[in-house]
Amino acid sequence: MARTISNLAAYFDARAGVGELRMADSRLAASQFMMACQASLFLPYVFQSAPAPTPERIAQVVDSATQMFLAAYRTKAG
Repeated sequence: MARTISNLAAYFDARAGVGELRMADSRLAASQFMMACQASLFLPYVFQSAPAPTPERIAQVVDSATQMFLAAYRTKAG
């Protein structure tokens, strides 16, 4: 997990370097994004209180997480 967060943070840093994103802590932003992508999907499945999510539901949650992330971190130029 640490490697994935580091890789995503490096990507965010690169996007910040060209003025598309602005964040004080790219590792925190990477963790936030990853957890938002799991929202309402992972724990219900792990605890067997819901079936595996459909590809459509996964896409819906990831799209929402992306919109939320960009609302927080995208610059006006990005």
